Amino acid sequence: MTDADFILAPIRLFASNRLLSAMHADRLPSGAELITDLDRAMLLANAQDVPGGYLIWSDVVSDAVSDFYSTPDAREARALIETQAEGSWKTRGEFERALKIKRIRKTITPFEEFWLTVAYDLLEMLKTVSLGRHVMGRNNALPLEAAYAVLDAGFYPCGWHRDERICVFDPRGLEGFRPVW
Repeated sequence: MTDADFILAPIRLFASNRLLSAMHADRLPSGAELITDLDRAMLLANAQDVPGGYLIWSDVVSDAVSDFYSTPDAREARALIETQAEGSWKTRGEFERALKIKRIRKTITPFEEFWLTVAYDLLEMLKTVSLGRHVMGRNNALPLEAAYAVLDAGFYPCGWHRDERICVFDPRGLEGFRPVW
């Protein structure tokens, strides 16, 4: 794997059939907490007031990014990463439009609603992992690489334990789950 392949692998994952497929539980980081309740996963992913023992996920990601985000290397890499990300988004086709039509028609499944809700955030996370890899190389921040491992396994990263373990949502329980788009 070349450095470019290593750096851009997260962005390319967005166009992969592995994304939200739950196909590779064996690739989840050791000690990951598997969550099957969507409401709990969304609470951990988005709340500013999380249950005891957890950290605010957005703060964990922000802290991981703070070491490199404003560096000259990061500024240099953004154009390449943005171009690759735009290509990955387009590779998915008209999924966003199609799902919004299904939402209007009230035919959207809970899994499709989840996908529509998190798709943009997933791509942003993958761009952040790629940016970290460009600047930090193989010494990228643990939360970013853990999030990538979770996404590569086909699950959704949704939180962080105080003891540095990632929380993982398993989408298989959602009505309408289908592992390949």
